[in-house]
Amino acid sequence: DISFSYVENDSSPNPVDMTANQTAAELDVTTLSYGGTSLLDSVSDTNGNGAIDIQDLSAANLTGLSGISAGSSKNFIIGVTANSSMSHDFQADGITITMNFTLNQ
Repeated sequence: DISFSYVENDSSPNPVDMTANQTAAELDVTTLSYGGTSLLDSVSDTNGNGAIDIQDLSAANLTGLSGISAGSSKNFIIGVTANSSMSHDFQADGITITMNFTLNQ
């Protein structure tokens, strides 16, 4: 299972204080794959902004993925970009993203 969360992590000066949710909604996920399989189709646009973003990842149910055998590995790849319409109001606003991987035997 893979889960995502985030918290606000702003720099200063921060002239317009955008929330962590607002910032997460402006960071589009361009690639999300595990073991060579894209997971983007498993993520819904829960905030309705027309893109899969970090805020959507935090609400995604990425459970029941195939496991990893002892002594082997699988690649996890994520690509993120700032939305092209992101305004200057987000200058100095940031988030810290946490990715949790749960492996059960």
